[in-house]
Amino acid sequence: MSLPLLFAFLVAQGQTSSPAAAPQQPFSTPFTVAEPNRIALTPRIDGRIDDEEWDALSKTDDMQSYFEWEPAKLYVAATVPAGHDVVASFDFHADGWLHGKDNLEVRLSYSQGKVSVVARLMDGTDINGPKWIDQPGFALSSFGVASSDGATTTYEACIGDSGIGLIPTAKGSKMMMRIDDPPS
Repeated sequence: MSLPLLFAFLVAQGQTSSPAAAPQQPFSTPFTVAEPNRIALTPRIDGRIDDEEWDALSKTDDMQSYFEWEPAKLYVAATVPAGHDVVASFDFHADGWLHGKDNLEVRLSYSQGKVSVVARLMDGTDINGPKWIDQPGFALSSFGVASSDGATTTYEACIGDSGIGLIPTAKGSKMMMRIDDPPS
């Protein structure tokens, strides 16, 4: 049964440099979303992007990213240059990346045929400044698969709720997100 839940994605825009300047730094490339409204869909996590399996999220010079969701689960995928990781950043209340305790970063790394998942939460509630908090529960409730042809690596991952109820499930929920591909 499909839920009529739609997520609207607000996108954080990074700073850009002029074409003659140095190459873009990770997390500073503008991130434009193909379609912000999403219905619940469940992809097959097998390390391949099949036709009509994934909804495109964004495209940059070196990365094609995808996003889907279902209640309490987020699905991300990306094709990136070999030797790059995938970092998915979520602001679950869409209230700012450094505001509140609802900003999750999930990093997918591919090495020796396996994908490792590392998650951490940005806690912006401390008056002395934000701090990162490791989230091993998200890493345990999530999994990823990747394949590489030597030039590119394709990642697919399921990010499961770790039991703390951070992933929104209410009808009409909004969140901000972006996916980046920094070098491993």
